[in-house]
Amino acid sequence: ERGSVENTQTAFRFTRHVLNRETGKVFEEVIPGPVWSILKGLYATTACGIVPAHPLRCCLRRLTQHAGRKMRSTASKKDVQKFVDVYNIDMDEVLLPLGEFHTMNDFFTRELKPSARPIHSPQDASVFVSSADCRAIVFPNIEEAARVWIKGSKFSVTELLGSSAAAEPFLRKSGCSVAVLRLAPQDYHRFHFPCGPGQVLSQNCLIGEYYSVNPVAMNNSNVDVLTENCRSVSILQHAGFGLVAFVAVGATLVGSVELLRKEGSDFQKGDCYGYFQYGGSTCVVLTEPGAVQWDTDLCEDGREDGHMCQLSVALVFCTSFTCEGAKAEAVGPWMLGRWSRALKVGLVGMPNVGKSTLYNTLSKSHHSKTANVPFCTIDPTETRAFLEDDRFDWLVAQHKPKSEVKAFVTVVDIAGLISGAHKGEGLGNAFLSHIQSVDGIVHVMRAFEDDDVIHAEDTVDPVRDINTICGELRMKDISYMKGKVEMHKKGHAAARTKSPAHLKKWEEELETMEKVIAWMEEGKDVKNGMDRWTTKDIEFINDYGLLTAKPCMYAINMNKKDFCRKKNKFLKPIYDWVQANSPGSAMIPYCGAYEEELQDMETEEERQKQLAEDGVSSAMPKMITTAFHMVHLINFFTAGPDEVKAWTVRKGYKAPQAAGVIHTDFEKGFIMAEVMAFSDLKELGSEANVKAAGKYRQEGKLYEVQDGDVIFYKFNLGKGK
Repeated sequence: ERGSVENTQTAFRFTRHVLNRETGKVFEEVIPGPVWSILKGLYATTACGIVPAHPLRCCLRRLTQHAGRKMRSTASKKDVQKFVDVYNIDMDEVLLPLGEFHTMNDFFTRELKPSARPIHSPQDASVFVSSADCRAIVFPNIEEAARVWIKGSKFSVTELLGSSAAAEPFLRKSGCSVAVLRLAPQDYHRFHFPCGPGQVLSQNCLIGEYYSVNPVAMNNSNVDVLTENCRSVSILQHAGFGLVAFVAVGATLVGSVELLRKEGSDFQKGDCYGYFQYGGSTCVVLTEPGAVQWDTDLCEDGREDGHMCQLSVALVFCTSFTCEGAKAEAVGPWMLGRWSRALKVGLVGMPNVGKSTLYNTLSKSHHSKTANVPFCTIDPTETRAFLEDDRFDWLVAQHKPKSEVKAFVTVVDIAGLISGAHKGEGLGNAFLSHIQSVDGIVHVMRAFEDDDVIHAEDTVDPVRDINTICGELRMKDISYMKGKVEMHKKGHAAARTKSPAHLKKWEEELETMEKVIAWMEEGKDVKNGMDRWTTKDIEFINDYGLLTAKPCMYAINMNKKDFCRKKNKFLKPIYDWVQANSPGSAMIPYCGAYEEELQDMETEEERQKQLAEDGVSSAMPKMITTAFHMVHLINFFTAGPDEVKAWTVRKGYKAPQAAGVIHTDFEKGFIMAEVMAFSDLKELGSEANVKAAGKYRQEGKLYEVQDGDVIFYKFNLGKGK
């Protein structure tokens, strides 16, 4: 039977039959007979109350501490060969020969040869793998795990992780999924990161008991093994999977859990994270609700009591993830673009298509020169385009503050481009360097005919124009990357002499460079290759600042008649081009001359009257909001009688990072964030009503700020100094 537990007692040992997923074969897990008898006596009694007794807990603690001292002593060296023989250890996998191990713990924490545990799909960030050699039980929902497998009466995610702040992300919606990975004494006892690249956000060592992690103990409802044992709790951050809780649980005879990475460290999938000292032990992995789609056979095994299967680091733990909107939601170094809140968008287009007019309208000023000559704009100019936000207006109406501060996005007016710009023609190189400094591109396209407004190509053809611009950006990127490849190859000798790690990184970057060049030479933009780039590729690409990697939107400038009747002969060809060459990018039709006319009116009442007569709305609010979100910016609010302010951060900021936008002391001395969702506040009418409804939340440092959050921060000023 798949994964079933079958007991056969002999005078010398007990064996459990376990399925190996890789080979499909069943093998025997050996438990020495005396050990099995003790486990049965302690944990499988009818009363189920022996172990929790205080004297026995003290006994287990002293036994574990004594075993730890013994296994670290040189006198234990004589036990190594016996251990190899009893558990049939494959010494061909072990990095060092047997004679190199001077204590039992030296051998127990042994390293293996690199080929012994190859990591599945190491470059594919969408594949989640096992952390260790183990017998795996997987539950897509934590409630099912508690019902079927984790029988401790006090078990909860909060107790497991040691704090409500750490547990909160895993308790949303239908609850987190859980994988319990039990290591037997004969297993390779180092554990590895199950996903990557990522970062270790926090680490917490919880002191506790030393109960056995054997299934007979796990199924005892009076013994809360996972929440009472000594354990190390780590919260990991991954772009696709979100937050991952990794818990290394100590057990009887496990003297300690050693971590090899510190809080704040970056990691790759499969990197060694730490190891257990002598004894059997367990890793528990929690993932946020809906973040992981587990292999079906693992989930089926978990639905029946006692089922187990053998899993090693070499095997796939989970072949895909189904986090809704995972690619769009990804943040940090695994998404194209800079990790910053000071992001800018640039107005790009051929000469005389209306960039400066659009710039002036967005900024509600006349800072940028307009004229009917090519290259009217030479030096780039910057302005702030303020968002129109109904949420902000509602907060102002409620609080009637002394000060109001809206959110904005920085807009840059960049010189016009012509064919051959990548070779320096027109304002070529200067133009392209100005684009490199922005984070998103608004392509301004001329879709109106007017003999009085000259065109660089003499005729109006917006599809031809956009092909010219994108071609120039691509050629500039290709030229730049080829130069980087030549420089990179010159560093090969230096990389070889430093370390294997430096050489590996050198080789990985060269592979990325050549892959990116080949992609662009096929006439494709870097931003359209997200299903092709690995997370390692994206890390390198973000360092290059490539023009074709920047997100784009398309502002289609038409005449007033076409704008008001919502028809234009160029719209369909432009739409077809965008779908083929920049799928998912926004298209916003507008009339620059009409928006300028509205801007020049003296009062808002006049503007609204004109818009009503023409039966249209200004395109500027939509233009600004789309540009804002295009570069992954969001707002949170602080609100009170003194000030209502919309703060701008990049999507993915944690509560302390967002606090640092207000003041650096807020981040350094962060205690908590008191949070209301704007939708709850508006629906219920007041902060008091939100609290009464139980929707006023206290969030810790792991909380990811959401668009529209209304936040009150608490911090320790002493820590900020």
